[in-house]
Amino acid sequence: MAGETAALSYDQNFRRRAAKIPTARWDRKDLDVWTTYVAPRIDKKAPDPLKFKAVPAKAGRKLFCWDFNKGVCQRQPCKYSHVCEKCSGNHSASACAGGRRPFRKGGGSQQPPKAAPQVQATGAGK
Repeated sequence: MAGETAALSYDQNFRRRAAKIPTARWDRKDLDVWTTYVAPRIDKKAPDPLKFKAVPAKAGRKLFCWDFNKGVCQRQPCKYSHVCEKCSGNHSASACAGGRRPFRKGGGSQQPPKAAPQVQATGAGK
């Protein structure tokens, strides 16, 4: 990041330039001012590798192949486990009849909606 000093330098120099040029666009970055006052201050070093350390998989934990579970894996060989992510069976999740149910947006009950009570017409009009 360039920091607060670079932002203030850009702002001051942009305003000076805009005061001299009545057609200056305030809704767009002035690339001449930006490359002079901000770009040189951008930190070009590589990110700290300790901040982005890969998290190792837990011992014995299988990494499921998401494509296999959708029924579309084309990798030969595939480095991920071709087992059902719902029940660990020897089939894809798309073909699973049991196991855990996936979360559904909106949640709620899995039971069918209750039928509205039936109203029978009476002989009131006779």
